[in-house]
Amino acid sequence: VPYYLLEDTRKWRKSLESWSGSITTPVANLKDPITSAKGIIQKARRGQEYRRDHSADVEYLVATSILHDGLTGMKRASQLAEAYYLLGESYEVLGDLGYWNLHEFYFESCVREWPKGPLARKCYERLEESVFVGYSGSSGVHVPFHEKKRLDELKSLIRVDPM
Repeated sequence: VPYYLLEDTRKWRKSLESWSGSITTPVANLKDPITSAKGIIQKARRGQEYRRDHSADVEYLVATSILHDGLTGMKRASQLAEAYYLLGESYEVLGDLGYWNLHEFYFESCVREWPKGPLARKCYERLEESVFVGYSGSSGVHVPFHEKKRLDELKSLIRVDPM
């Protein structure tokens, strides 16, 4: 087994032990799922060496569970946009586990939910980066027309009109 996989497995085990020892409230009963998920995601980031490092997958999976359960109770666009952003961030890391471009769906949903909100530009930038990286290779970057059109539409939603 490659060394990196052994290290990830060791970290996953430690995360699972920590998580299972801290379960006191069922996920569905959390009063503030965004704050709870943010705390878990911040802990995950601290344990990662780089953005897509899989050593914190357990934390990201726990955060996605909290956010998905919490979405049903969220009514304000600001809450939904933040939840979508956090889900996008999480699924970006978890992409190699079979979620591939699910993070792009959440970044786009963030923009569409609250296009004039403070997170819209951040969500758009993460989406655009993912699309460009996804269509890059040894012959350069070749983004299909339909993807450029989607990005242009989203960019126009967040553009602030000059005074």
